[in-house]
Amino acid sequence: GDVTILRHVAVDDCGTVLNPLLVAGQVHGGFAQGAGQALWEHVRY
Repeated sequence: GDVTILRHVAVDDCGTVLNPLLVAGQVHGGFAQGAGQALWEHVRY
């Protein structure tokens, strides 16, 4: 079946933000990596 992510919430404790654009990119990339791993990858620990 298909999976559709309807919404997500990301919470980060960044400390002092020097560049908000870099923080946004890190949050976006972290979500993409986590969603990809959870939905499409097989991880064997």
